[in-house]
Amino acid sequence: MAPGRLAAQPPPIEPTTAGPTAAEIPLPSTLAADASPEFRAVAEALVAAMREFRIPGAALAILAGDREEHATFGVASLSSLRPVTPDTLFQIGSLTKTYTATAIWRLIDEGALALDAPVRTCLPNLRLSDETTAATVTVANLLDHTAGWYGDEGFDTGSDDDALARYVAERLPVLPQLFPCGAFFSYNNAAFQLLGRLIEVATGTPYNEAMQRLLLRPLSLKDSLLEREAVLRRAYADGHIALPINGRDAVAVQTPLWVPRSIEPAGGIWSTTRDVLRYARLHLGAHAAPERSSVVQPASLRRMQEPAVPVPGLPVWMGLDWFVQEVDGVRAIMHNGDTLGSASTRCSSRYPSTASPSSCCSTSYPAWPRSSSYWPKRWPATPGLGGCRARWGWRRPARPTGRGARHPHARAVGGVRWPLRRPRGDRHVQPHGRRPGADDRAAATRAGADHLPGAG
Repeated sequence: MAPGRLAAQPPPIEPTTAGPTAAEIPLPSTLAADASPEFRAVAEALVAAMREFRIPGAALAILAGDREEHATFGVASLSSLRPVTPDTLFQIGSLTKTYTATAIWRLIDEGALALDAPVRTCLPNLRLSDETTAATVTVANLLDHTAGWYGDEGFDTGSDDDALARYVAERLPVLPQLFPCGAFFSYNNAAFQLLGRLIEVATGTPYNEAMQRLLLRPLSLKDSLLEREAVLRRAYADGHIALPINGRDAVAVQTPLWVPRSIEPAGGIWSTTRDVLRYARLHLGAHAAPERSSVVQPASLRRMQEPAVPVPGLPVWMGLDWFVQEVDGVRAIMHNGDTLGSASTRCSSRYPSTASPSSCCSTSYPAWPRSSSYWPKRWPATPGLGGCRARWGWRRPARPTGRGARHPHARAVGGVRWPLRRPRGDRHVQPHGRRPGADDRAAATRAGADHLPGAG
């Protein structure tokens, strides 16, 4: 399952009338007349993708050096044809995971949590299907998606303040352990639901309230919301899906719109590109002096951006918790997110030897399922990227054969193809310091994935 995909399949849609075709979708724009040539080129690529993939609406923002530019395109909903504006809220999906991870790192800075301590230090009654994993899984395993249990789980445990506690107590124990904890990368939504519960226990408050105190209020992210009632008081974008309706190819509003409360730590935030860039400035300031950070220490931000475990089949690594890629000395940190009918992408880059960011881009759009592919394919020259831009992003190499070939049960499992080993000098060391045995290799092959990050 790709990062951000909170449900393996969209629910059935039964519209009574056919929606508009691609040619019938209006695309009003707020692109400024004085937009920079680089921003205009990215905007034009986005509009072309919107027409190709029948995306009703989108918001785009780029921070390049000290210049921040925003634009919106299309409509927020085909039900109302309201134009997207700079204040329109979009679901950012699994980009939420980086917010949850940032809050975890603040708690680590404060001494309330420890990165490498067993989760049972904070949750002594944690139960999982595998007792060894329950006794040894750490916060680091949750952040870098190496916990090893089946994580494509979005069971609704209610809308009250106990939803996460109920999920951890009732649902986590029934999820099968696919491979030994710490052995391999496998994208895991359920691990972030457990991180959300750790935030609740460490702060003594519900996840939504804790996120306000730890992150959203300190960064003045006033347009970043978790509460459904707060979203409903604002202009927001519906999710959409393109499919045949009444014999013609059309686009319809996707239902349901809301993710269950138990999933919110993995993908529940609504936001604007303006707020996402404000959040991005925190992470692009990872090389700032410690006294300049009042939310998370720069050393912790740097740890989030360091490669921790390779991602199978893709030229990227998983950090704690950013996807990381380095090309020609430029490091990109990125994360995308998909919910039902909506998608978001955030990519930032910097030269590690400099203190200033070269660029950051955020896009949000209601669409399902392939619209984010415009990003790695069509991103034109943006300041600071040089000639590396065409090699960035979720580029899937040729499908492997032999030991790493696709397994018949691949689609049902998520993120692992074969034993993944990290080079260190002339040796190969397993992530988290352990070498795989024959049983591990067999388990990894059984857990081969069809849906990898960005695979759509």
